[in-house]
Order: sequence, then C-alpha cells, then structure tokens
Amino acid sequence: MKKILQITSRADYGGGPEHLKHLISGLSSSFEFFIAAPVDKPYFEIFKKYGTCIEIQHRKFSVWSLFSLLKTVNKHSIDIIHSHGKGAGIYSRILGLLTGKPVVHTFHGFHYTHLNPFYRWFYLGIEKLFAYATDVFISVSESEKNSCLNAGIVSHDSIVVVLNGVQIPTFRKRALTKKDTTLVNISRLSREKGMDVLLDIVSSLSQKYQDFILLIIGDGPERVNLERKARECGIVKYVSFLGFRHDVSNLLEQADIYITASRGEGMPLTVLEAMAASLPIVASSVVGNVDVVVHGENGFLFNINKPNEASEYLWELINDNALYDSMSINAYKTIADKHSLDKMCAETASIYNKISVST
Repeated sequence: MKKILQITSRADYGGGPEHLKHLISGLSSSFEFFIAAPVDKPYFEIFKKYGTCIEIQHRKFSVWSLFSLLKTVNKHSIDIIHSHGKGAGIYSRILGLLTGKPVVHTFHGFHYTHLNPFYRWFYLGIEKLFAYATDVFISVSESEKNSCLNAGIVSHDSIVVVLNGVQIPTFRKRALTKKDTTLVNISRLSREKGMDVLLDIVSSLSQKYQDFILLIIGDGPERVNLERKARECGIVKYVSFLGFRHDVSNLLEQADIYITASRGEGMPLTVLEAMAASLPIVASSVVGNVDVVVHGENGFLFNINKPNEASEYLWELINDNALYDSMSINAYKTIADKHSLDKMCAETASIYNKISVST
C-alpha cells in the first residue's frame, strides 16, 4: 500500500481542511496516510481517524516542523508528498528537494492580485522556483487553473483539474414563499470573503423588502467590525451571526437562497454544499464561483463592486416562483453530475498511481 504524506497548515474550520478530510476518508482503504497539520479544532482529531498525524505550526513555517516531516518521510518510506495551500506548499517542495520524493501540490485558491507590487513579484517568483520541485499541480477549478497559467507559475502539462466534491443527499423539492425568506452564507469572517459587501447587499435589499433574515455561519478576525457595520447600517434585525456550527446541513435545509460575496475562491465547498441542498445561488463573479454557478440557470453572478446588482437578483428570485424552482433543480443537478466525492477521490487516486508508476 502506497504511503502518502498529506500536509496542511490549517486544521480549523475551512474548506481546505474539509476537502482533505473527504479525500483521506474516501481513499483510506487504498493508501496509507500520514497527515501533517496544526493541532487545531476540529480537524486535527478528525484526521487521526484516517492516518498518523504529525503536528506542525498553524500557518507559520517552522524549521522544527520541517525536520520533523523530514524524519517522517525517511522513517516511514513515504512514497508521495501532497501539500494543500501556500503554507503547506513550502514544506512539500523543500522535502521533495531533500528526499527526491515526488510532490503533488493543490492550490485551494490562487490569490495574488491584492498584494502590493513587491510582494506580488516576490510571491510569484517563489512559486515559479518551487514549480521545479513539483511533479503535479492540482487545481480545483478550471478558472483557477487558467489563473495559474496566466501568472506563468505552471505549464500546461504539469497541472490537472480535479473538481472539489461533496456528499450528495437525496433531492428535496423546495417551496419558496415571499414571507420570511432565509438567506444563508457560510464563510470565514475575513476580508477575502467579502463579508462587508454582503452587508451592503443586505442593506440594499432591506430598502424594498423586509421579510428576510441572513444567517452568517462562521467566525473570524472581521467579526467585531462586521457586527459594528451591521449596527451602523441599521440592519441588525436582518442579520444573525451564528458563529461556527455543527448543524450546517440542517441550517441549509431551512434556508431558501445561498449568497456569497467572496473576493476570490478556488472551488468553494460551501457553495457546492448549498447547491447539493438544492439552494439557488447568488454569488460574486470571481474565480471558483464562475466555474459552478451558471448565470440564469442555477443562480446569478454579480459584480462584487455593485451590491445593488446582487440585491436585485435576490428580489427577482423571491418574486418568481417558477424561476426559483428551476434554479433549485438545476443547482442540485449540477452537483450530482459533476461534483461527487467518489469522482474527486478516484481522480486523485489516479494521479497518485500514475506518479508511482513513473517514479
């Protein structure tokens, strides 16, 4: 049985750790896993169910962690090193250079345009150098792959797309009434997730419609600022900050529309989960979102600089039952056809096996 070292610099709530959980649980009977991760809740303990865990620092490079991983690779004769995200990618590529082991790297979001010119140049330069120590890059969406190609950090023959997958429940037909509409968002409360824009959308919608509530599931460094903004905008009664929850699937079942104003994604698991729950989507037109939301078919895409545009799409969905029903059905079908966990795991296993054969 091939031995795979998985590396993630996060094990707190988030799409990356959730993706890794799905991957190792789905392939645990085919590969032996070693998982390097911070001792964060809730995923470090979850990872232990599927392999041997090695502690590393949370989103911080550590020479001690590097030597610990080097010892693991040599002691257990690791066959493949697979990193997830930027921080983990530093470890994997250095380990690959030191040990000669093949390296797979998954981006989980390739964001650099927000950086100032110097840091952008520095980051892209590092990624270009690390490309020489990477056997296969995995992108979780076509638009993310294109961003990497356009930035010149990968070649066409070194990157493959493996779409994120989610659990697909039995389809449930939804019925939307104009009264008491529930919007939902699941995000880390940070700038890149566009939560400030989300509140602008709520403010805009409340000018024409008052029978709704937005449930915000998640936490993060911007929570205090967001709660303050909700008070200043006079929209407190329309927004409920729920924090991290363990009953997300139940909350999605109770919701009517999923909305996200993220400034950038890889392939957002929360959007996939919402669509699997047959929720129509109103999403910012950014990398990742544009790969799964087909405008006018299973949801709407809006310009993140125009929150009024998003509120108009919400208003349209709330007022048109036929449109809502159609988008609900199409959202579920999109996920059932393209984003199953089995498909994601099988394609990743194929990459591991091809690397094993070639090396």
